Amino acid sequence: MNMNSNSIEKFQDFATELVVYDKHYDLHNDYVCQSINFDFLFSCLTIIFTSRTNKHLIYIIFNKAEIIKLKFVPEIEEIIVDQIYLGNCMDDNTETIIKGKDKGYFYISFLPDFDIELLAESITILDD
Repeated sequence: MNMNSNSIEKFQDFATELVVYDKHYDLHNDYVCQSINFDFLFSCLTIIFTSRTNKHLIYIIFNKAEIIKLKFVPEIEEIIVDQIYLGNCMDDNTETIIKGKDKGYFYISFLPDFDIELLAESITILDD
Protein backbone atom coordinates (compact mmCIF):
# COMPACT_ATOMS: atom_id res chain seq x y z
CA MET A 1 0.00 0.00 0.00
CA ASN A 2 1.48 3.32 -1.06
CA MET A 3 0.25 6.71 0.19
CA ASN A 4 1.42 10.08 -1.07
CA SER A 5 2.11 12.51 1.77
CA ASN A 6 -0.44 14.92 0.27
CA SER A 7 -3.21 12.32 0.73
CA ILE A 8 -2.47 11.50 4.40
CA GLU A 9 -4.66 13.08 7.05
CA LYS A 10 -2.58 15.29 9.35
CA PHE A 11 -2.15 14.14 12.95
CA GLN A 12 -3.61 10.67 12.27
CA ASP A 13 -1.55 8.37 14.51
CA PHE A 14 -0.35 5.30 12.57
CA ALA A 15 1.08 3.79 15.75
CA THR A 16 -2.36 2.89 17.10
CA GLU A 17 -4.57 3.24 14.00
CA LEU A 18 -2.71 1.55 11.14
CA VAL A 19 -4.99 0.04 8.49
CA VAL A 20 -3.46 -2.05 5.69
CA TYR A 21 -5.89 -3.49 3.13
CA ASP A 22 -8.77 -3.46 5.65
CA LYS A 23 -6.69 -5.08 8.40
CA HIS A 24 -6.25 -3.02 11.58
CA TYR A 25 -2.98 -2.99 13.51
CA ASP A 26 -1.91 -1.46 16.82
CA LEU A 27 1.85 -1.05 16.51
CA HIS A 28 2.08 0.63 19.92
CA ASN A 29 0.60 -2.23 21.96
CA ASP A 30 1.03 -5.35 19.82
CA TYR A 31 4.39 -4.85 18.04
CA VAL A 32 8.01 -4.02 18.83
CA CYS A 33 10.42 -2.22 16.56
CA GLN A 34 12.81 -4.76 15.07
CA SER A 35 14.96 -2.39 13.05
CA ILE A 36 15.32 1.12 11.67
CA ASN A 37 17.36 1.59 8.50
CA PHE A 38 18.13 4.61 6.33
CA ASP A 39 19.26 3.91 2.77
CA PHE A 40 21.26 6.94 1.64
CA LEU A 41 21.41 5.76 -1.98
CA PHE A 42 17.61 5.58 -2.36
CA SER A 43 16.71 8.11 0.40
CA CYS A 44 14.37 5.69 2.17
CA LEU A 45 13.79 5.21 5.89
CA THR A 46 12.50 1.71 6.65
CA ILE A 47 11.09 0.72 10.03
CA ILE A 48 10.30 -2.96 10.62
CA PHE A 49 7.88 -4.01 13.35
CA THR A 50 7.47 -7.55 14.73
CA SER A 51 4.33 -8.82 16.42
CA ARG A 52 4.79 -9.75 20.08
CA THR A 53 2.72 -12.92 19.61
CA ASN A 54 3.27 -14.47 16.18
CA LYS A 55 6.33 -12.71 14.67
CA HIS A 56 4.17 -11.10 11.95
CA LEU A 57 6.13 -8.29 10.24
CA ILE A 58 5.02 -4.84 9.15
CA TYR A 59 7.32 -2.60 7.13
CA ILE A 60 6.82 1.16 6.96
CA ILE A 61 8.97 2.80 4.29
CA PHE A 62 9.27 6.58 4.04
CA ASN A 63 10.18 7.26 0.40
CA LYS A 64 12.40 10.13 -0.80
CA ALA A 65 13.07 10.90 2.84
CA GLU A 66 15.22 13.61 4.38
CA ILE A 67 15.96 13.20 8.08
CA ILE A 68 15.57 16.51 9.90
CA LYS A 69 16.09 15.32 13.48
CA LEU A 70 17.27 12.06 15.04
CA LYS A 71 17.38 11.60 18.80
CA PHE A 72 18.52 8.16 19.93
CA VAL A 73 19.31 6.60 23.28
CA PRO A 74 21.74 3.66 22.90
CA GLU A 75 21.38 0.28 24.61
CA ILE A 76 17.61 0.08 24.51
CA GLU A 77 16.39 -3.49 24.99
CA GLU A 78 12.93 -3.02 23.50
CA ILE A 79 11.79 -0.17 21.29
CA ILE A 80 8.06 0.56 21.32
CA VAL A 81 6.60 3.00 18.81
CA ASP A 82 4.58 5.70 20.54
CA GLN A 83 3.39 7.85 17.63
CA ILE A 84 3.74 8.12 13.86
CA TYR A 85 1.98 11.01 12.18
CA LEU A 86 2.10 13.66 9.50
CA GLY A 87 2.25 17.06 11.17
CA ASN A 88 3.38 20.61 10.74
CA CYS A 89 6.98 21.77 10.93
CA MET A 90 7.36 23.78 14.14
CA ASP A 91 10.78 25.30 13.39
CA ASP A 92 10.76 28.49 11.29
CA ASN A 93 14.30 27.85 9.98
CA THR A 94 13.41 24.33 8.85
CA GLU A 95 10.09 25.56 7.40
CA THR A 96 12.04 27.98 5.20
CA ILE A 97 14.27 25.14 3.94
CA ILE A 98 11.37 22.81 3.08
CA LYS A 99 9.03 25.34 1.43
CA GLY A 100 8.19 24.32 -2.11
CA LYS A 101 9.12 20.66 -1.63
CA ASP A 102 6.34 18.21 -2.35
CA LYS A 103 6.94 16.34 0.91
CA GLY A 104 5.18 15.91 4.22
CA TYR A 105 6.73 16.51 7.64
CA PHE A 106 6.50 13.30 9.70
CA TYR A 107 7.05 12.74 13.40
CA ILE A 108 7.97 9.31 14.76
CA SER A 109 8.45 8.80 18.49
CA PHE A 110 9.48 5.68 20.34
CA LEU A 111 9.58 4.68 23.99
CA PRO A 112 11.86 5.31 25.75
CA ASP A 113 12.89 8.78 24.50
CA PHE A 114 13.78 8.19 20.84
CA ASP A 115 12.51 10.53 18.10
CA ILE A 116 12.79 10.97 14.35
CA GLU A 117 11.51 13.92 12.33
CA LEU A 118 11.69 13.67 8.57
CA LEU A 119 10.36 14.84 5.25
CA ALA A 120 8.95 12.19 2.93
CA GLU A 121 7.17 12.27 -0.39
CA SER A 122 5.20 9.09 0.29
CA ILE A 123 4.88 6.10 2.61
CA THR A 124 4.78 2.47 1.58
CA ILE A 125 3.37 -0.03 4.08
CA LEU A 126 3.97 -3.74 3.56
CA ASP A 127 2.14 -6.41 5.50
CA ASP A 128 4.10 -9.67 5.58
